[in-house]
Amino acid sequence: MPKIKAVQMVREIRDQHYELLKDKSSEEWIQLYHEEAKHADEEIAQYRSSNANTPNQNNTISVKEKLSQQINLLPEQLLEKVLDFVGYLLYRYKNNRHATQTANDIHQSTLSTDNQFVSDMSQTEILDELAHLRKAIEKEHGVYQGNPVTEIREERMKQIGLVYGWEAE
Repeated sequence: MPKIKAVQMVREIRDQHYELLKDKSSEEWIQLYHEEAKHADEEIAQYRSSNANTPNQNNTISVKEKLSQQINLLPEQLLEKVLDFVGYLLYRYKNNRHATQTANDIHQSTLSTDNQFVSDMSQTEILDELAHLRKAIEKEHGVYQGNPVTEIREERMKQIGLVYGWEAE
């Protein structure tokens, strides 16, 4: 995959724009930017149409086909991570009570008009489920014994000290 040198590209565009606009009025600046935006939209549309994959009967490509094509582009060392993630998604899907509902159904059934969480589960069931999830996460990952907020704050202060020449305490 080619690397994009974003900073270099931005500098080149900035320099080109400076040369084009150095003696122009603000109306001419605006006109140039509108023209370039239109040109960019045309290029994007052309790119999308030229890179369209073989469509099926409805002149569309299914999500599974798109996913398969994207996976085929991944380097071999990333495929195990993708497989783990897909396994995680399947696990979550199988264990989710609302897995078959649409997003709108879930939204309607779980939120009341005053934005308080309401569900077909009782508050006790929800708390029990959260406790179960906490135990599973604790079992899988353990519990961090430190204080992350304090540690991050101290590290950040050291970084700031290096920038401003303060002595580390």
